[in-house]
Amino acid sequence: MTIGYISEFNFKGIGRIWMASTARGICGISLGSSKKRFLETLPSNIDWVEDGMALKRSVANLENLSSGKASRFDEKLDLATGTPFQKKVWNTIAKIPWGETISYAELAKRVGKPSAFRAVANACGANPIPIIIPCHRVIASDGTIGGFSGGLKIKRKLLALEGVLK
Repeated sequence: MTIGYISEFNFKGIGRIWMASTARGICGISLGSSKKRFLETLPSNIDWVEDGMALKRSVANLENLSSGKASRFDEKLDLATGTPFQKKVWNTIAKIPWGETISYAELAKRVGKPSAFRAVANACGANPIPIIIPCHRVIASDGTIGGFSGGLKIKRKLLALEGVLK
């Protein structure tokens, strides 16, 4: 059986975050859930081992981010669970710069499907690696913050950390 690693991190102002990585890269982040619930979201064909050292670099980047410092996550990502459309959306989201937002409609245009803003929003909700793939930077066209898989309270905190919300 393949081994994967999980680690827990306390993100200032948000709380506990679980992160998972396979040999291919980071494959999951859970905002505010228990270890048991997080493990239920991960592939069952992997033997998950808790090991903070395996994810040390990613955790350090999260620590910088939680202190309000722009962080560049250049670690490899394992997006095996996504459909081709979801992966295209996630890769496009990953290019949104720190401290900037775009609308779901603009994101749909950037992925070449201008009328598919609902499908884009669903792909955002299915993002297995929130924060690293910064779907919190995608907002509604009217300027409201829209939804977020980790909850609106966490989305507001992340946007405030980046100076988008006061």
